[in-house]
Amino acid sequence: MSTAPDTRTLPFGAWPSPLSAQQLVAGRPRLSEVWVDGGFTYWAEERPEEGGRVQIVRGDRDGSFHDVLPAGFWARTAVHEYGGAAWWVQQGVVFFA
Repeated sequence: MSTAPDTRTLPFGAWPSPLSAQQLVAGRPRLSEVWVDGGFTYWAEERPEEGGRVQIVRGDRDGSFHDVLPAGFWARTAVHEYGGAAWWVQQGVVFFA
């Protein structure tokens, strides 16, 4: 059996792959909306394994991370999809919709 590499010439993006796009992003959270407040860093984390739920995460000064919202709560609203924010933090208090 030959182990030579496949040297066929194919159009850009048409080469075969053992991985699908879904496999590449499965279980990878999407990070967005970074805020810094009182020396703590906060961000939104969209979690595919939780049906796309948006969790707010706080990064502490010691490098640890903590979920801010209790299970079952999402920081997301369709009203603010176009330029607004679904959450914010001020003086350590997180507000979310």
